[in-house]
Amino acid sequence: MDKYSGTTLTINLDHIRKNYLTIQSKVARSCAVSAVLKADAYGIGIKHVAPALELAGCSIFFVATIDEALAIQPILNPRSKIYVLHGAHTKELIELCNNRNIHLVLNNLEQIRLFNEFAYGISAILHIDTGMNRLGISEQDLDQIIFDNTVPRIEYLMSHLASSEIREADSNKLQLSLIKKYQEKLGGIKVSFANSAGIFLGDDYHFDMVRPGCALYGISHKICETGLLEHAITLYAHIIQKRIIKADQPVGYGGKYVAKAGSKLLTLDIGYADGYPRSLSNRGKVFVDGYMLDIVGLISMDSMVVDATALPDHIFNHATHVELIGDNISIDAVSMLAGSSGYELIASKLGNRLKRMYVGLSKEKC
Repeated sequence: MDKYSGTTLTINLDHIRKNYLTIQSKVARSCAVSAVLKADAYGIGIKHVAPALELAGCSIFFVATIDEALAIQPILNPRSKIYVLHGAHTKELIELCNNRNIHLVLNNLEQIRLFNEFAYGISAILHIDTGMNRLGISEQDLDQIIFDNTVPRIEYLMSHLASSEIREADSNKLQLSLIKKYQEKLGGIKVSFANSAGIFLGDDYHFDMVRPGCALYGISHKICETGLLEHAITLYAHIIQKRIIKADQPVGYGGKYVAKAGSKLLTLDIGYADGYPRSLSNRGKVFVDGYMLDIVGLISMDSMVVDATALPDHIFNHATHVELIGDNISIDAVSMLAGSSGYELIASKLGNRLKRMYVGLSKEKC
């Protein structure tokens, strides 16, 4: 991380806390609101995000791996609960989790066997597949452990929505009917079903615990009500050079864009090595003083070029920074232009090499 970089990724911890509280207001008081903090809180920075969420009242956290659980544990209140989504696949790892009070999601029959044989004092969530075909036991597996009387001691039955960002997707209702069916087979056990977008599909999807991830940062896939969530991330790139082209000239590697005579160009202190997608070459949008400008030419490792011809001279001459993510262009909009998702954009360590500013609750700088 370059602490002297002029390009800054700012994370607003107050907005993350507010988003958590907004999600909490959307579910019943009996429904727990956890937080998914895998991949260093989706690349945002877990050591800053986790305390902000605890301050908002969150006490249940999900990570992907045991290594992530061990990394987050010293940051959290000892009373908070950490669940490992990928579970544990050896006796030794079960014993480690026993000793460190790390809780497990059980995804297959072998994990269930190991948990039943070696786990003590820790909780488990049973993951059942309802159509994602990624993790979780099958209905046949569920019937087998019920028949064999080997159902582990679990706090929740869990599944994951495959298309929750598409409100009208038939698969949402199909998966909902299946999780209800499996819940009934287990005698009405508590259920955790809804991910970020799933929370906004309605009360039927909430059950007993919801698991928001990117929604905490205001990434909504446009399924949420307009303005419901706060954008928690802004990215402003420093302008390292300005030029006015006197004759038609190619821009960037391979001359994939030709700037016309008289064009005003800005070179920015950010590139694909900073997590800004190369797929935005010749298609991305940025803003200066409310003016929308085009990214032109191929995005380089450490820099990229913007056509600023639309800027009046006084703004062009005095501008120092360009908005890449902020009030004028959201992460959702950037990721859509890039042909990816907001999840992918921030989890790719966006701005990891650049200066990060954490504002709000802790007033920290990094």
